[in-house]
Amino acid sequence: MTDRFFSAGDWKDDVILTGTEAHHLARVLRKQAGDEVELFDGQGTTALAVVERISKRDVSLKLMTQPETRARRRPLITLAVAPPKGDRFRWLVEKATEIGVHQIIPIQTERSVVDPGDKKLEKLRLTMIGACKQSGRNHFMVIQPSQTLETLRESEARRGITFYGDVPAPHIVSPFQKIGDSSSEILVVVGPEGGLSQAEIEMLGSWGARPICVAPHTLRIETAAIALASVLVAAQMNESE
Repeated sequence: MTDRFFSAGDWKDDVILTGTEAHHLARVLRKQAGDEVELFDGQGTTALAVVERISKRDVSLKLMTQPETRARRRPLITLAVAPPKGDRFRWLVEKATEIGVHQIIPIQTERSVVDPGDKKLEKLRLTMIGACKQSGRNHFMVIQPSQTLETLRESEARRGITFYGDVPAPHIVSPFQKIGDSSSEILVVVGPEGGLSQAEIEMLGSWGARPICVAPHTLRIETAAIALASVLVAAQMNESE
């Protein structure tokens, strides 16, 4: 696959890369004048370009093809996750980007222990961009500011189908059952290591949210989030065929 680089804005014949993208091209991958690369803007637009000039501060590229824009793929899956500790949240963001999750919302619950600030979220956005470059994804995954579980209802839960991760039980939905048409928006709530409280589960139930599980054992936050996202993406892709 052609090496990919992020460049925002309305591209003309010439495109200038600066900052981390220029450093990655020139210093990490050691591209030279005449090398071909792919540009993407995170909003679905891509184009092939050739390296024209490399300086200490920036890289000049010339477009080889007209920019092409593709619609975002369905389904639109949102993970509302109580952030795990340390580097595990970065791993979650990276894998969710690769799978095709639409957006991640860090949520604060009764048993949450991590509340990521603006600096942490900006670092996670850089992780997301890197995952887009590696995986060939052209639409950025949205990383929302942290919010409480209560406010999640107002912003997300009314727009489609809502699930929440739970431990195995006879009444719990199998993700391989039909869960809606391929245009549905899906919200999945994943609680902290200590689990959602009974009051939070009852609140989710009052929204019409359904419990869902993908394994016979208790999973860590990031494992549950990625496993749930994976099977829901696969289920919706199969229904859209």
